[in-house]
Parts: sequence; C-alpha cells; structure tokens
Amino acid sequence: MATEFKTITTESPTDFLCEIQSINKAPKTTNIYPEISKDNGNVVRNEREVVNRRKTDFHNLKIGALIVSITKQRKHAMSYWKTT
Repeated sequence: MATEFKTITTESPTDFLCEIQSINKAPKTTNIYPEISKDNGNVVRNEREVVNRRKTDFHNLKIGALIVSITKQRKHAMSYWKTT
C-alpha cells in the first residue's frame, strides 16, 4: 500500500480542518463474506452460498435453543409433579 502525502497551504483554520478531514477519510466499505466450509470439507467463497449457509446455521441455532428450552421446562415440570 503506497503512502500518499499531501501539502496543505492555507491560512484559514476552517480550510485547514476540511483538508485534514478529507485526508483522514476511511475507505469505502465493501460487503465482505468470509469463506465457509461445507459439510464435505469444501471451502465456499460464493456470496450467495455463504449468506444462505449463515441463515441456515442461525435458524438451526434458534430451533436448537428452543428445543433445549422446552426440554428443560418439561424436565422441571415433571420433577415438580413428582414432588407433589
């Protein structure tokens, strides 16, 4: 990455500040989709496949958490009814 230097010549503090801010702007962001590994071990970098896999993984996490929650509630209810 090349470093670019800019000479600022102005007597106006406002102009100076504007010039400094224009130099210090962050680069434009791009959508970056990291790679994923499929179940068979193949690496995928295709944006659509990565996004779909993330959606599926997130959905499965929610479903899994729901099942765990229901199971815990059921065990708790069963233990409550056994003690009464």
